[in-house]
Amino acid sequence: MSVVGVVGLVMFSVMISTMRLSTVNTATNLSNYRTRQALDRLADTVHYDSVDMPAQINSDGTTASGGTSDGILIKHLVPGMYVFLNSDGTTADIASTASAFTLQYATSAWGTLPQPYDYFLLASSTAPELEIPKTGGVGTPTTSNGVTSVAIKTTAAVGEKLTPSYYTVTAVRYRKEAYIFVQNGTSAYWTLRFYPTVYPGMDYTNAQNYYTLGTGFEKQGTQGWFTASTDSANNNTQAIWLQALVRSSGHGEYSEDIDKRNTATTMPLQIKLWNYTTPSTTAPSS
Repeated sequence: MSVVGVVGLVMFSVMISTMRLSTVNTATNLSNYRTRQALDRLADTVHYDSVDMPAQINSDGTTASGGTSDGILIKHLVPGMYVFLNSDGTTADIASTASAFTLQYATSAWGTLPQPYDYFLLASSTAPELEIPKTGGVGTPTTSNGVTSVAIKTTAAVGEKLTPSYYTVTAVRYRKEAYIFVQNGTSAYWTLRFYPTVYPGMDYTNAQNYYTLGTGFEKQGTQGWFTASTDSANNNTQAIWLQALVRSSGHGEYSEDIDKRNTATTMPLQIKLWNYTTPSTTAPSS
């Protein structure tokens, strides 16, 4: 009976240890998955939905200098094709000083009603980018034969004369978004924040303006989170890189609360977010 008791105690201890280890591994894998998923989402957005090369910014939204930054600002493309007409809804000329227009779109072509702080990039010679203000920028839409028309106002004038009677004035729509790494106090660990709408004068510290996509990130030594590079040997190719150590802790996992310990497993990664080749300024030979 003593031998059976000892063997049973040993087996019970092994079973408890195995269960705890399994719980810790599950939590670690889940944490790694969530943080990697956040970075994959960031990369996909920049790769496939960005109108232009990301702008490097500081944690307070100001423009970063020196080629490295804690965050990036992107122009996130909104699906749909949009047509600009004169403010009275006709194809009369649009003056360069105009800031009121009639916007037309079809829901069958993914068009939707504009929202405050949306931007329209017009397909014209100067390619103006017009912003919808916070209030009073979008009127009441009407729909006829599958085409929706709505009066809109922008914060700035169009800047050039447009002639809808000669050509269709089309535009793409986008909104500004930001991804920023913010340090957790004085620790070595950082949090990745996502700002779904960026507007002038926004408070980047207000929790109502962002979502937390992941925590427990670490820098790779002294390397910045986002780095711009230019390859002069390859047609001046410009790129924006994201470099980070993905740390599986920082989520308050249940297993960590039980064992009173930090898993602290890390995984280095490097993602090319954007690649752009500067057009040649050399005139072609005859």
